[in-house]
Amino acid sequence: MFIPGTYLADTNQQNPFQSLKRVAPISLIIVFILYVLANVAYFAAVPAANIRESGELAAALFFEAVFGTKHARGLPALIAISAAGNIMAVIIGTTRQIRECARQGMIPWPHIWASTRPFGTPFAPVLLKWALTCIVILALPFGDAFDFLVDLRSYPDSIYIFLMVVGIYFLRYQRRKAGLPPAPFQAWHSALILSAAVCLFILIMPWYPPEESDVSFWYATYCVVGIGLFVAMALYYFLWIKVLPKWGKYQIRTETLVSDQDGSVTHRLRKVKNGALAEWDRTHDEAGNVTVESSATEATGNEHLIRRVKVRDTTVLDFETEGKV
Repeated sequence: MFIPGTYLADTNQQNPFQSLKRVAPISLIIVFILYVLANVAYFAAVPAANIRESGELAAALFFEAVFGTKHARGLPALIAISAAGNIMAVIIGTTRQIRECARQGMIPWPHIWASTRPFGTPFAPVLLKWALTCIVILALPFGDAFDFLVDLRSYPDSIYIFLMVVGIYFLRYQRRKAGLPPAPFQAWHSALILSAAVCLFILIMPWYPPEESDVSFWYATYCVVGIGLFVAMALYYFLWIKVLPKWGKYQIRTETLVSDQDGSVTHRLRKVKNGALAEWDRTHDEAGNVTVESSATEATGNEHLIRRVKVRDTTVLDFETEGKV
C-alpha cells in the first residue's frame, strides 16, 4: 500500500485495518515531534544569523557548537548512516512499485519483475534500481547535468502524487455512486488536501523566475522536459491501446497468471483477434481469470506460469465490520 510520502509494507496481521488506523497516526506524530525538536536544537545551539551566513550544513554548525571541532569530525559518518537509511526506504518503495507495474502487465517479462525468488523480495527490481543508481553516481558529471536530473525527478513525482490524490477522490466517488460503503481504511481528508496543495506549490513555483539560477541554462527546463515525458507516455499509450489494435484488428485483453515457483500473481496483456474476442470473453472474466477449466491447461509460453482459474466464493463480506473484527 502506498500513501503520499510513506510506504506501508505488506502485513500478515489478522487485522491490518485496525493496525493501520492506530499505527499510522502515531508514526506521523512521532516523526513530526522529532523534526520540530531537531530544528529547536539547531537554533538553540547556533544563532540564526550564523546559519544564514555560513556555507556549511546546519548540522555541522550544531556539532561544532555542542561537541567541539574535534568531535564534529564524526558527523560525516552519521550523515552516511542517515543517507543509507533513506536509500533503503526508497529502494523498498520504488522496487515494489516496479513489481506492481509488472503484475499489471505494463512492462515486458512481468513474471521476472514480479517474482520474489530467491530471497523473498523482488530481486529483479532491486537489481535494476542498483544499476540505475550506479549509472547516476558514476556516469553523470557533477554540476548542471546532476542538478538537472535531481530536479527532473522531483517534478514528475509531484505530478504523480497530485494525480494520485485526485484518483483517490475519484474512487471514493465511484464507490458512493455504486452504493458501496467507505473502505475500511481511508486517508484523512486533511492529509490528502495538504499533499495536493504541496504538490501544486512545487508544480507552479518553478515557473517563477529566480533571482539566481543554479544551472547555466533556462531555469525551467526540467519542468518542460517533465511535462514532455508525460505527453510522450500519453501518446505511446494511445498508440499502443487504441491505434495499433484498430489497425491490426485485435483487442487488448488481460490474462492472469500464477507462478508455480513462488506463487506470485502477474497479469499479461494479450492481443486477441476480433474474430476470437467473443470466445475469449466467454472463457475469461474482466480480471483475466479463466472461467472454464479446460482453458487453464493451454500453454502460456512459460513452463512455470499457469493460468489462474476463477474460484467462486460465496462468502459475503460485511464492509461495515471488516475493519473492526
